Amino acid sequence: MARVKIDKKICQGCGNCVAVCPYGIERRLYESGFTSCQDGNTDQAICVINGVACVIKPELCSKCKYWDCEKVCPSGALKIEV
Repeated sequence: MARVKIDKKICQGCGNCVAVCPYGIERRLYESGFTSCQDGNTDQAICVINGVACVIKPELCSKCKYWDCEKVCPSGALKIEV
């Protein structure tokens, strides 16, 4: 089972991973500058909290087939472990 690991020391909190996540917030919210978790939103897999990306639903990440989050991380903080 695949797992998303985020190195919080080098994460820039850019939100690129949130924008490409198929289990993330709606793209229109991201484009308007919203990159943090919504209270009570249980459909998100990843979000930005206090300027750092966080996996909040790892079970959704393990079902993903795309792994675009790793590809768009400019700092290399987000890695997929298979």
